[in-house]
Amino acid sequence: MDFIHTPLQQLYAYWQGKCRGRRFPLRADIDPLEMSFALGHILLVEVAEREPLRFRYRLWGSSIAMRTGRDMTGQYVEEWEPREFAERLQQDYTKVVQSGEPERRNFDEVIGDRLFDHERLLLPLGGADLPGQVTMIMAGIYHAERRISG
Repeated sequence: MDFIHTPLQQLYAYWQGKCRGRRFPLRADIDPLEMSFALGHILLVEVAEREPLRFRYRLWGSSIAMRTGRDMTGQYVEEWEPREFAERLQQDYTKVVQSGEPERRNFDEVIGDRLFDHERLLLPLGGADLPGQVTMIMAGIYHAERRISG
């Protein structure tokens, strides 16, 4: 994978190192103290329900909260506004849960009335209680730096 932001490359390498021959690591394998390079830029998204799939934010990084002006901790993905963005997130999270594969995406577009300009990495995590199934997604998000000319 090619990354714009170096900390996302580091996060991907960290995740790969925790796989230890598995398709994806367990949530218990992840140690926040080992990811100090990215902590404010991390989301943890849990698979809250399986049928149909529903996702809830367990952790909303402080840098993301500052940039978006909201903290979605404890809320479901469908609570995002604009609705079009919530639907896209639902699709992306579903793809990661079903495939068990990481996904990188670069956003630079207006959706509804908001500008979404960030690079995002989605990394599947498993749970000991459901072997081989994705139970959580760790996301790294870095917003684009924009200069305002004037």
